[in-house]
Amino acid sequence: MNLKEKAYDVIKERILNGVYPPGQMLNEKEIIEELSISRTPFREAINALCKESLINIFPRRGMFVAEITVKDVADIYSIRKVLEPFAVRLAFENIPKEVLLDLKEKMQDFNEKSYDQIVREDEDLHSILLRYADNAYLSRMMENLYEHNKRVRVLSTRSAEDVKITIQQHQIILEAMLDGDVDKAAQEMEKHIESSRERAFRHIFTNNSVIIR
Repeated sequence: MNLKEKAYDVIKERILNGVYPPGQMLNEKEIIEELSISRTPFREAINALCKESLINIFPRRGMFVAEITVKDVADIYSIRKVLEPFAVRLAFENIPKEVLLDLKEKMQDFNEKSYDQIVREDEDLHSILLRYADNAYLSRMMENLYEHNKRVRVLSTRSAEDVKITIQQHQIILEAMLDGDVDKAAQEMEKHIESSRERAFRHIFTNNSVIIR
């Protein structure tokens, strides 16, 4: 890993996980010293993150973590609502039954799991379906979308009841795929995305986590 990649990976991880929250100014000098790199790889990393809409640079003001607006959240879920049922249909043709059974098994006993474990299993379901959809263009679009969606999720930490609902919705999707009913699986995925959107907005507005515009 070169120095630009090192800076890119560290800064991006901190943005996605909320260590650098939306709107925070990035202190170039501090980050360069912490990572033991020069200004050139730091700037290259920042430019790459700008292209991914994770950082904004304002002349004479500095560089800031991109805000998340109400429109951003609405746009993320509207795209997911279209593309993820499509991914389910593509994956249905390729995914082995054993993989579906394994995913379903992992979602049992969720009351005994930590929030972080359940989040990882949520991410696993969507990423595995995307992998078996076997469409490189769709994968690139969704991977970028999931990164921005992760920032939304961090801002809208869910309750235990929300987690339970998510797991139950995943189980219904997997059961439909195991039953060979791709239409139902796609419909249930659409319902799942809409439900996630509603919960995200509820928590975000409660916590005043986004810039409203």
